[in-house]
Amino acid sequence: MEAEKININNVDFIKDFSRRIEKLKKTNMIESSMAYSENHDDLIIVEGKIIEFPVKISYFYNHILFLNITQPRQLEFLSIKNMSIIENRYLHFSIINFTEKICFDMLRKNDADEWDIINLSNNFIITKTIGSFLTNKVWAWIDRGREIWKEENYNVV
Repeated sequence: MEAEKININNVDFIKDFSRRIEKLKKTNMIESSMAYSENHDDLIIVEGKIIEFPVKISYFYNHILFLNITQPRQLEFLSIKNMSIIENRYLHFSIINFTEKICFDMLRKNDADEWDIINLSNNFIITKTIGSFLTNKVWAWIDRGREIWKEENYNVV
């Protein structure tokens, strides 16, 4: 993958996400630590296996090395060196609520040309894109405490 293949307008959400983290940290709305990444190769090695990230996931990891939010609710994006492959299919990249292992399902790319994002413990598909995860799901958990890693039941009154 060459850099010119990435349409920068389609990945602005990644920079917006990191700016929001920084702003909330400065105003003490969250407690977090984040490191920005130096560019890595598009092919990475996890546990001795060569993995090629889908384009937008690669762009995310070329921007953010790791992120750990501890307050008001816990969410961590693992660095590439701390990722693990589970069952030769799932790439564990995040932890939510200290216990929920969030993974990319590397079995196949979906219609968005990305890997589905799932909760390992129940195989619940959280979302199909990193964009949706960063702009919607993360904030549903951090801001509102929605348990995004499992099916939600809505009670209609």
